[in-house]
Amino acid sequence: MAFANLTNDFVFRRIFATHPDILRGLLNDLLDRQGDQAIDAIEYLPREQLPLAVGAKLSILNVRCKDRAGTTFVVEMQLIHHPGFVNRVVYNACKAYAGQLRSGKWSDTLTDVVAISICDFEIWPDATQKALGLAPVPMLSRWNMTERGSGNSGLLQVQYAFLELPKLPPRRPDSGASQWAWLFVHAPS
Repeated sequence: MAFANLTNDFVFRRIFATHPDILRGLLNDLLDRQGDQAIDAIEYLPREQLPLAVGAKLSILNVRCKDRAGTTFVVEMQLIHHPGFVNRVVYNACKAYAGQLRSGKWSDTLTDVVAISICDFEIWPDATQKALGLAPVPMLSRWNMTERGSGNSGLLQVQYAFLELPKLPPRRPDSGASQWAWLFVHAPS
């Protein structure tokens, strides 16, 4: 019996944009949110992010939502590693952040944005990292701005999470983000 391929944009949107409980589970696992930090409710937002300036690019996302604290989540399934992919992720996250500010409002009304990219390709291949003398980037990587000298991660307003499906270990995982990766890879079978 064949099942739907969760990496297909239509199927991905159909499941995660219409079933908030499933989306909450995915977000909590990918972002390691538990206890008081767990996302308990979400509100779906329009998938279209209008340009901030006339003539700028319209962004259409797979899923965009926010939690009770006001944190916006931009979730995308990406099958092809286009040139500038990471730049596009940063652009869409920053657009979601800056797009909150309305005329006459102060910037203290801005809430955090987390961009989540589920990728059916490697962004940071282990061989490339090794050749550059860098540590490998794990299958699930979480990024934010940190101060280089102290390691203080005080700038958390815009964060990123990347799930690189080809880095899935061969053994079926028991729980968490790895189990979601397993589901994305093996759902059709």
